[in-house]
Amino acid sequence: MISAYYYLMAGGRTYSDKYWKANYLAEFDDLNHFVLGGGLERAVNYAEHFYPQSYFLCNKNNEIMVDFVGRYENLEADFKYVADRIFGGDLQLSFKNVNASNKTDGLSEEAEKMVRSIYCNDFMVFDYK
Repeated sequence: MISAYYYLMAGGRTYSDKYWKANYLAEFDDLNHFVLGGGLERAVNYAEHFYPQSYFLCNKNNEIMVDFVGRYENLEADFKYVADRIFGGDLQLSFKNVNASNKTDGLSEEAEKMVRSIYCNDFMVFDYK
């Protein structure tokens, strides 16, 4: 969610991304205002960048429909796990668009609670902390 916000605030790549920035994000002063001011609640239903991951990975019974769900926090190890099984290894992960900041940087405690509430199903299904 945080990456999606900053990606769209930077202009994104498509006309649709620019439209979302101009019409739905620009009215908010910052990330916290976006979350606490109702922007995220609106975006989570209409902008694919903000859809819960369970929308993509779970069926209507909330069951994960893929064999493996990697985590950003374990990106290298999870990539190696998948590459070993599919290609027998020998693939390297190149890092592009690297951001060293903590993924909750910039979120107030109140905004973090709101994010957890909006994405509560993802937190439950994927055991997010």
